[in-house]
Amino acid sequence: MKTLFIATKHNNFCGGEVCTLRNRSILQDILGSNSVTEVRIARNNSLKEKHRLLWFGQGFFNDLRMCSISGIDSKQFDNIKHIICTERIELVFLDSSLLGLLAKKIKQQYPTVKIITFFHNIEYLYYKRELDISQNVILRYRLPIIRKNEQTACLYSDAVITLNERDSQQLHSLYGRKADYSIPITLEDRLPSSPIDRDETDKRPPNMLFVGSYFSMNIEGIRHFVQHILPHTQAKLTIVGTGMKQLEERIRKNERIELFDYVEDLSKLYEEADFVVIPIYSGSGMKVKTAEALMYGKYIIGTPEAFTGYSISPETGKLCTNDQKFIEAINRCSQRGFNPASRELFLKKYSNLHAKEVFKEMIAHLNEPT
Repeated sequence: MKTLFIATKHNNFCGGEVCTLRNRSILQDILGSNSVTEVRIARNNSLKEKHRLLWFGQGFFNDLRMCSISGIDSKQFDNIKHIICTERIELVFLDSSLLGLLAKKIKQQYPTVKIITFFHNIEYLYYKRELDISQNVILRYRLPIIRKNEQTACLYSDAVITLNERDSQQLHSLYGRKADYSIPITLEDRLPSSPIDRDETDKRPPNMLFVGSYFSMNIEGIRHFVQHILPHTQAKLTIVGTGMKQLEERIRKNERIELFDYVEDLSKLYEEADFVVIPIYSGSGMKVKTAEALMYGKYIIGTPEAFTGYSISPETGKLCTNDQKFIEAINRCSQRGFNPASRELFLKKYSNLHAKEVFKEMIAHLNEPT
């Protein structure tokens, strides 16, 4: 089945990019790498450094003209049409609900082509919350565009995928369509070596790990954690993520906090951590950092948002609905180092092998004669 995989270009190697690469890789495994052609949609940044105001204005008017915030323009759409025709594309996989108007254009011109849209988040709710946090006025004009694209994706897609049941329900509430499939965040297994167990008699303060790039919802969560939770514990905190060094200007200097920017290999930091904390209070979709912590066999202390879409048990994590519960969970946590229950949960539900089976079922269904 000749497939065109269309994704937006992410600014850095964030959780969204991890999921995008997962989706592409599984399609290539199932259909064959030669049967999957990839196109990345991105803004034209050639003017960005020389004429930033002109670059912004150009992007603004293109967003309004194309009714898209993904950066797609007429030239990119012509290229997509050329690929569909010359390579006889049968399936288009849209790896973002922000490409909903593209789904409509493709379906209208090529009605026999099957379209799958993958919702990383319910983007309208995600960006609405980001507007509340950041007060970024640019988001005010983008929100109606985002909503229009998601609504159109629901109308013109043969199959819609969300990460979890919560997103499917929100999709139905906003646009009148539930997801056809829910495929959670999964990862390629990257546990590098035999895990190291900690000595249960070790009385040193625990070392907590937070992983997340520098963007509004991570910043909101970790700043609150540092201000209201960390002072009531004796634990040390390691923060790692692209751009996170900028937090030094926004949080009090604390000898118990260690900050890292982008780290190519996180395995050493996970190995040194006693457990993982995920104080995320808002968002959509699922948190890649939760699956990653399970993969490395780490006990997780987190908020409801951190665990949305995950089957967390008392053996694998502690759900904290307020600051006091977070403080108590950290101070009482006896789990040190490798947690076999977390690792077992990852292998059972959140490895790529699980997602691959759902992808196979979906593609087989789309291939059935109508």
